[in-house]
Amino acid sequence: LGNAVGDAAWSPYSASVFAAVTNDGKVHVFDLAENKHEPMCDQKVVRKSKLTHVVFNPKQPLLLVGDDRGGVLCLKLSPNLRKTEEMRSKEKAAASGSAGAEAARKPPTKKRAQEGEQGGGEEKVKSAADMEMERLEKILGLDESSTR
Repeated sequence: LGNAVGDAAWSPYSASVFAAVTNDGKVHVFDLAENKHEPMCDQKVVRKSKLTHVVFNPKQPLLLVGDDRGGVLCLKLSPNLRKTEEMRSKEKAAASGSAGAEAARKPPTKKRAQEGEQGGGEEKVKSAADMEMERLEKILGLDESSTR
């Protein structure tokens, strides 16, 4: 994480999700089922304080974060970071089942075949977690356009 960890807490709803707070004011949320080496989300939430405590709300998708100056912040978790193991397995089953059925039902159209030959599908596809992070950064005023 690049800084001293003030605290870490496991999520009460998923055995693979945990959050850690660091001395540089960042909250890092990891989902080991998705990526074991990089956080799903990391957000700087304080500028001059060190984060010292983190705890998940057991009933709501909220994360409480405390700093060394006595401040407490309440952060709402993205739907992507609330998934339980049961939800993940259902999504994977639905995706694999529907992908096969979808491919069987729809043969490639002439236009899609031409795009494939020309390499037209080179657009960067953003993951749901990336889109959610962009949305949160805009809401919190941390995106690059608001700092100019």
